[in-house]
Formats: sequence, structure tokens, C-alpha cells
Amino acid sequence: MATIRKTITLTQQQNDWIAAQIAAGNYTNDSEAIRDTAQDEYGCDPALNWPGTSILSYPLTAISKRIERGETVDIKQLFEQACTTISDMAFSGRCI
Repeated sequence: MATIRKTITLTQQQNDWIAAQIAAGNYTNDSEAIRDTAQDEYGCDPALNWPGTSILSYPLTAISKRIERGETVDIKQLFEQACTTISDMAFSGRCI
């Protein structure tokens, strides 16, 4: 896929978050971190990306959808379930 170079403006808080993500090893550069956000008519939702794959996980969406359906949200259980599912996807070769 072709890429297009853009210039963007960030708040200091956004810049610090991106720098922290890179320092933690979650991304290799600014562009990678910025591409992993999804934008729709409701705004931005941060996405988690399994390195080296196209797998994206949207934790805030997962939580809010469950709340909208009236479900009880167990964050620990949701996290463990997401980790298992994403790991299975990454190592099975699906969605790479």
C-alpha cells in the first residue's frame, strides 16, 4: 500500500504518550503509533497492535459495547480473554 507523508500537530500529552509507547517497545516510531488509532464520527479510539501483524484490538470499544448491552464488565477476565484470542490469532497465522 502506498503511503502519503503528512504533517500533524499534537498536544504535549499526546506526544508524551507516543514517546512512552515507543520507549516501552510497543512501536518502533511515531508513524506506527499514530496509524494504530481509529477515527470515526465519535472521535479517536486507541488500538493495540500485535507487533509484526495486522491484528488490532480496541479495548475501550470492547468495554463500552458490553456496558451498552447491560453486561457486567470484568476487566481482568476481558483482558485475559483478549490476550488469549490475539495470541492464538498471531501464532496461527490468521490476520497477519
